Amino acid sequence: MIHGMIVPVSIVSTDGFLPLRKCISKENYKEWFSNYAIRPAKLFDGAEKRLTIFLLSPSSETAAYSSRFHRWYSEERPNLLKVLNYTSLPSNAQYLDTFPKIGNDKSISIWNKLLKEKPMKTNFVRYSEHVVYHTRKLGYYVQFLDVPPLIYNEDGSDRETSELKQIYFADDDNRYAAIAVYLSTTFFWFFNTLSDCRNLNKREVDYFPFDMNSLPTNVKRSFVELGKKILDDLQKNSYFMEVNYKKLGKLSLQIFQPKTTIPISHKIDKVLAKHYGFTEEELDFIINYDIKYRMGDELGEESNSDPQPEKPQPAKQRQKPVEQIMEPKDNMLTMIVGKETIERIKSGEKTTFKRYLDDEEFAKEVLVTENGRIKLSNDHCPYTAKDITSIKLVCDGNSLVKPVTKITFRTGINQQGKNAWKIVFHF
Repeated sequence: MIHGMIVPVSIVSTDGFLPLRKCISKENYKEWFSNYAIRPAKLFDGAEKRLTIFLLSPSSETAAYSSRFHRWYSEERPNLLKVLNYTSLPSNAQYLDTFPKIGNDKSISIWNKLLKEKPMKTNFVRYSEHVVYHTRKLGYYVQFLDVPPLIYNEDGSDRETSELKQIYFADDDNRYAAIAVYLSTTFFWFFNTLSDCRNLNKREVDYFPFDMNSLPTNVKRSFVELGKKILDDLQKNSYFMEVNYKKLGKLSLQIFQPKTTIPISHKIDKVLAKHYGFTEEELDFIINYDIKYRMGDELGEESNSDPQPEKPQPAKQRQKPVEQIMEPKDNMLTMIVGKETIERIKSGEKTTFKRYLDDEEFAKEVLVTENGRIKLSNDHCPYTAKDITSIKLVCDGNSLVKPVTKITFRTGINQQGKNAWKIVFHF
C-alpha cells in the first residue's frame, strides 16, 4: 500500500520540519519526494505554496528517492508528470538533515563534490569593515552587494532598509571573492537544492561549501576580479523606480537587473567548476540550470517584502539626495528613559548610564545620530560615542543633563538574556 500527501516543500528542507522528517523517515519504508515551484506556473490554481508530493510505502528495504525542484510554464503542465524523474538518494546525500531536491545522477555527482569543502562560514569574521549585504527575498536570482541599495524619500533624503543581512570578512579580497561565488549559478542551484526556495536564510549562506583558505593565489584573484566585475554590471544597469507606500509615502528605489550579469556569472561558474572538479557535462548542467526561466519575463516573480507598494511608477531620473550635515553643538547624547532612572541619577544613587550592543568593536565604533539614537552605521553621524561630552535624559517633558566623565565598554547580559557588550557612560 502506498500512502501519499501533498505538503509544503518545507517538509524536505527547513529546520522547523526536522522532527516531522525524522518521524516519517522510518526503516523498512520507501519514500518518494517530488518538488514543485509556484513560478512561472503553480501545481494548483489558488495554492500559493511551493509543494512536495510525498509518497510512502512499506518495503523490505529502506530507501529515499527525490526529484529536482520543478519549474514550468502553464502550457508545459500537461507534460509535467511525464518528465518527472526520481533519483535514489544515497545515505550520505543528506546535508544539514535535509533531503536534497536532486533529480538525476549528474546532480548527485555535483552534490557530492560540493560537500567535500568546508562551509563558507569558516571564512567569516565576527565584525569588520569588509561587509557583504544580502536580501532574504528572491525570485530567480539572489542579491549580494558590497553597498546597500539606494532608497530615497520624496524629499530626496536617504532612507535605510531594514531588510538587509550582513556578513563580514577579514579583507576586501575575501569579500569580493565571496560575492562572486554567491552570485554564481552554482550557488543558485545549491540554494534551490537545499532550501525551501522562498527565502535565502542564514543556513544556506553559512553552509555553502566553499573554502577560500585553500584557494591558490591566482584562482582567488580570478574570483576577486569577477566579483568586482559583476557588481559593476549590477550598478551600471540599475535604475530607479518611484513606489507609493501607504505608510511610508513615495519612495525612489534602486532596482537591479541581474539578467544582465548572466555572462559574468557563467565565467564564475567555470572557475568554480575547476575548483570543485566538475566534468564538462556537470558544468554545462550548472550553466543551463533553469536558464529559460531566469532569462525569461520576470514580471511574474513574487516579492516577499513588506509593505507592498500600491502602484509602482518608473522614475524619470535619479534624484540626488539632499545633503544633511549635522553640526553637534556640544556632543550631547539625548536619550528617552524612565522616571525612575532620572530620579536615581539625580539623587546620586546611579552614576552610570548604559546601552547594550552586539560586541566590543561595535561598541567602540558606535555612532550617535542627532536625535540621540545609538546606531551602528550612518554616514551623516556627527560624532562617535567616545566623543560624547554630556548626556541629556528625557522623560515626559522633564530632562536632566549630566556631564560625561568617562566611557567604558564591558560585557553583560542584555534584556534577551544573552551575553552582549555594553557601552557605559560615567557621570
